[in-house]
Amino acid sequence: MTNYKALYGRVWRKEHAEQERAKRRERYARLKAAGICVVCCKRPARPGRAKCAECAIRHSLQDAVRRKREREEGIE
Repeated sequence: MTNYKALYGRVWRKEHAEQERAKRRERYARLKAAGICVVCCKRPARPGRAKCAECAIRHSLQDAVRRKREREEGIE
């Protein structure tokens, strides 16, 4: 029994990792088609987008903090 790699904080066997990815892809497509935010699954997504305004703002702020930290550490 060989382990695959860490996926979402867990170590998975290859077949389980593939099943999990397929399940997540299907869930993403279902939420996006229904017009629901793919991150929080609670609020309506912005028109033409996959995330609601609140999740989009939160993720853009998190990305800005990460980019700033990477610049300071010399990682690009």
